[in-house]
Amino acid sequence: MKSICFFILLFSLNASAQVKLKFVQLNAWQVQFAGIDFTKDRLKRLLLLPDELANTQADIITMQEVWSNSAKMYVADEMEKRGYAYHHYTRRTFGGGNGLLVMSRFPILSVEQSAPFTPRTNTLDHFMSKRAFHLVVIIPMLGPIDVYAAHMGPVSFSEVEDAYNPKEEGRLQQQLQQLGDFIKFTRSTPFTFLGADLNSNYLAYQGNQEFKPEYSPNYLTLVNSACQEGMMESSFLTANHMTEKDPIVPTYSKKNPYVSGGMFTPIPSEVEDYILNCPNPRIHAVESKLIFTKVLLSDHYGLQTSYEIESSL
Repeated sequence: MKSICFFILLFSLNASAQVKLKFVQLNAWQVQFAGIDFTKDRLKRLLLLPDELANTQADIITMQEVWSNSAKMYVADEMEKRGYAYHHYTRRTFGGGNGLLVMSRFPILSVEQSAPFTPRTNTLDHFMSKRAFHLVVIIPMLGPIDVYAAHMGPVSFSEVEDAYNPKEEGRLQQQLQQLGDFIKFTRSTPFTFLGADLNSNYLAYQGNQEFKPEYSPNYLTLVNSACQEGMMESSFLTANHMTEKDPIVPTYSKKNPYVSGGMFTPIPSEVEDYILNCPNPRIHAVESKLIFTKVLLSDHYGLQTSYEIESSL
């Protein structure tokens, strides 16, 4: 009886509390198959991951391209030693798998995954089984939230035509519609968040390595389909008071030494990584920034967003 009274008192004292929640999103570029490394400094970067990720003090971390089972196990085990007691990934049994890894400081109540995204965008995408995870995570003084992680198929770029491949763009748009539908029909709380590598910039391409000041059809396909309440929100744009009229801040940048000389070098510097949330007047993205821009962990920079959420508990 005393313990029950204590929790009632605790909740009443925090009835109007602001719950702080920090997310980190990173495509780790850990490409290894049959024991062969296909990305530069893969092992060196893998060994850096646990300390660098833990130093962000994030509450929830979504990652892509942690392809091998051994890399997933290493990161998850090392992060558990650093306070991330909960994680989810699936073991690769055939082909490339999905490469997703989600880690949390807080309990994961349930997990489900989407079907693989189809059609595959190109030949490279055929070797993978990219999909989305949906986790319900229990946050102290807030309750359950919906957390999604996803990785979409790549789209090639032609320097000669100065354009993204239109057929592959169309296939990616179908994948993004599937992701939006998966979120819309599986979310179970008013607090819905997505950490993803969408392999697509949120602005439309205009040519000469530049983007138009208007949202791309692919981006609109996702953000207009995922949330019943309205357009899914980019935490980076919201926190930095940006619109489609502002210059982009790329997470996949040619200023990153790991990008130059790689197989995707022709692709313009663009935003590929996102932390998004369904609209809710109780959710406030108060800070969002690029991370791992000096200590390079990948050919992508990381993204970190701090939220303040009004609790009604």
